[in-house]
Amino acid sequence: MERIIAIAAAELALSTWEQLSADGALMPPSSKRKEPGAPSASAAKHTVAKNGPVGSVPKAVPLARNNDRLYAALQISALWRMYLNATVSLFGGEIGGYLVFPRLFRMHLGITPEGGLTDRALGDAVLFSMSAAFCLGIHGRLFSSPLQGGADIGFRGGYGRLSGRPQSPPSTGDTLAGGFGGPLLHLSLASATRPAVGLSVEMGYAVFGITGLVDFGSPVEMKGLWISVRLDCLLSGRQEEALRIKSPLPSG
Repeated sequence: MERIIAIAAAELALSTWEQLSADGALMPPSSKRKEPGAPSASAAKHTVAKNGPVGSVPKAVPLARNNDRLYAALQISALWRMYLNATVSLFGGEIGGYLVFPRLFRMHLGITPEGGLTDRALGDAVLFSMSAAFCLGIHGRLFSSPLQGGADIGFRGGYGRLSGRPQSPPSTGDTLAGGFGGPLLHLSLASATRPAVGLSVEMGYAVFGITGLVDFGSPVEMKGLWISVRLDCLLSGRQEEALRIKSPLPSG
């Protein structure tokens, strides 16, 4: 009796094993079929990490600031200049431009008309000059202040004219004209805003120039050491704010 029960139990277990094998429930993981088009868990995780979660807002990407790029500025100035050898003062203006290279260097070109009147015992001397200056230098913000400073070296040269105007009617005055020029040192301080307002000091030495004498005595000349003070206004299209763009939305 016990033998019959054991044989029946063995046949039941064998039929159950065959049924499970036919249904695929006991197949090894490598032999299971994958549904077409269903991504694996690792692939889905990589896709989410690359494109970001669904419905997320794209981040704004900052571009390089414009102060890292070459830009130009227009300069309009009023100035006072004195030739120290003969105590001759001139008043005038200057129009020019700056070409500013990224971070540090700048180049400047300016054209300066000036005029003045000097009084002497026997009459007056009328002075006029037209000059141009070319400079190369450095510039930058002064620490964390809203000011920018600069230092340039260059050369100024031009054309000058001296006209004598005697006080006594019988006397006549002469006119002298010629070129002048020499090296210069230019220092500037301006606000970092646009338009910028600043103050400049220029020192130079005219190695050649024009010299006239009043009654063969007191000299009137545009030659030798000079110093000038300039009030500047700088205009440019440079923008201080960083530009921003949005990254494209993930496709699909």
